[in-house]
Order: sequence, then structure tokens, then C-alpha cells
Amino acid sequence: MMLDHFIRGLFSILGLNLSQRNEITPSKLSFTLHLTSIRPALTNLWLNNINSLKDSNNIIKVSNESFRIIDNSHNNDLSQAQQTPSDDNMNIPNSIIVYHDQPPPLSITPLFNFKDFFDHLSKERIIESDGGNKMEFGSTVLYGEVISSTQTLLDKNFKFTQTLPTGFVCVASQQNQGRGRGKNSWISPLGCVQFSVVLKHPSNISSVVFIQYLLSLAVVEAIRTKKGYEDLPLRLKWPNDIYTENVKIGGVIINSHFLQDEFLLIAGCGVNLSNSAPTTAINRIISLYNHENNTQLEEFSQEQLLAAILVKFESFYKEFCSHKNGFEPFLDIYYKRWLHNDQIVTLEAFNNRRARIIGITTDFALI
Repeated sequence: MMLDHFIRGLFSILGLNLSQRNEITPSKLSFTLHLTSIRPALTNLWLNNINSLKDSNNIIKVSNESFRIIDNSHNNDLSQAQQTPSDDNMNIPNSIIVYHDQPPPLSITPLFNFKDFFDHLSKERIIESDGGNKMEFGSTVLYGEVISSTQTLLDKNFKFTQTLPTGFVCVASQQNQGRGRGKNSWISPLGCVQFSVVLKHPSNISSVVFIQYLLSLAVVEAIRTKKGYEDLPLRLKWPNDIYTENVKIGGVIINSHFLQDEFLLIAGCGVNLSNSAPTTAINRIISLYNHENNTQLEEFSQEQLLAAILVKFESFYKEFCSHKNGFEPFLDIYYKRWLHNDQIVTLEAFNNRRARIIGITTDFALI
């Protein structure tokens, strides 16, 4: 009991509040997901793509889990999303409720406003590319209030992910098995913007290794290119972390598959937007900046920030693919944002020799 109080005290110092209950509640084994598009035709196109994967019960069984496809316009189908089998709980399929003409209302997805997201997406596209008619990242969204991991869902279910178009995005309000580099995993609380994007990247164009740099740069530039936000202290730590001052507030992960001269990439990102404990968050940085500089910059909603990041990422990605030198057009802004200019480091593998960082290589992005 004393140990329990001691540990609770340590977490309290860090600003973490623990439940007073000691009993363990079993984790939910299946998730309800919601899929819709900015244009109904895109939803119908995806449904056509996955027809060959469905069985007679509208269930898609893939390598890591299974999905029941449910049409929200059919009341009988919707009732299936509430059913929980009494046995063999490990095989409960995830429910994907598909919305054709209108996105789900806030009463269905209270932690993610689809309408606001698509409105912000349209506005950001107009600003970024003179109308944005040819931009597609974020046009189709798969959202879950609580899921294991957006990255795992797309990366570990290859047959399912193959049916998805470039720019398809999976979003979660909370993750109970968020993924990072290596085998790192964690619980992602409310207040984080966390998503994964599908990219089908031809092998004969610019190197895939730089895509993680494009996404992390897009997160920073989505904020710092807005009027008034230029001086916010958001920076990049090599290879794929997002920092403010000396505190990490986000990161990027890329998983890849290769098939028929094409990389199928899952580009994942998580960034702390509004949960300031135990470190800090983007909106906290904005609040402090306003206080110190007598400004009134507005804080971001998760829908607004997600839309801004996706549009900036797509713009960067298209330029990256079209340029013969790949990442070269981005080097100046990347160096302007990263933390390592002229940093002195110790090379342990070379008898502790000291070296000064001057940049990254243009072939494999090594320091």
C-alpha cells in the first residue's frame, strides 16, 4: 500500500492523475470506425475496391484483424455494430460504418468534427494551391474514437491497405498501442493529433527515405507559415521528431511495403496539440507566446491542425516527386527549422572523436 501511495505521488508531481480504482477493466477488443469522404464518389470508389475482399457477411478478414463493413443508410446493418459475440471474443470484427452523402454528426463522433475538418481542408487547399481542386490528401477519412494504433491498423493489414488511395488518412482521438520507432509503444491521450496517411510511391522517383523529413517539416510549416505564427519555437530534431525548445511534442514514423515497382507507405504522425501534462503542447506554446508578446493568436482545433498538416504535406510531397533532385529544394527551410546547426557531437564508434554537424546527405539523409 505504501508503494502504491509513493508511485501515485510521483505521478502526481508529473501532473498525471490516476484512477482511484484498483481493479483492472479488460480492454475493448474491437473498435467502431467511421469512414466518409469529402465527395460521395470517393466513398463509392473505395467500396468498389474492397468488394473482392468481403465475404457473404460483409466482413473483410485480413492478416491482423477483420472488419465488418456497415452501410449507415441501412438500419439493420447499423445494429450489427452494437453486437458483441458471447464467445471467441478475440475474433470480434472491427466495425467500419460507411457514410455516403453526409459525414457522421457530432452526436456520433463527439471528439472529431468531420464537417469542420472538411471545411478547413477546403480552405487550406485554396490557400496552398490556387483553388486546391487537384489535392487529395485527407479526402477520405477513417476515424476511430479509440483504436489500437492508426499505424498498426494500416501497416499490418496489407490486403486492406492495398485498396486505399494515396492520401487516405486514418485518424484516432486516442490510441492504446501508439507506435514509434523500433518497438516503442504508448497510450496516446486526448489532446493529441494522431493520424496515418497512405502513399503509393513509385520506386523510380525520389528516395522514400526523405518522406519522413517531409512530413515532420510539414507539421512545423503548417503552423509557422501562418500569419503571426512565424516565430513560434517549433523545431525539428533529426531524424523525425518535432520539438519546442528542448521538449519533444511530436514525431513521425514511416512503414513500407514493396510490390510491383511501387512502395506502399504508411506515414504516421502524432503531435501534442492541447494536452500540456506532463510536458507541453502546441496550444500551450501559443498561449505563452500571446502572454509574452501581447498578441492574440488563436489556438488550433485538432480538425484545423490536421487539415493544415495534410495540405502542407501533400504540397511538399508533390514538389518532392516532381523535382529531379528530390529533397534538395527543401534543404534551406529544413536547416532553418532543425536543432543541429553546427552542433558538436561525439562519435563513440570512432574512438570518441568529436565532429561538427553541417547537414544531411542528399542520397540517404544521413548526418
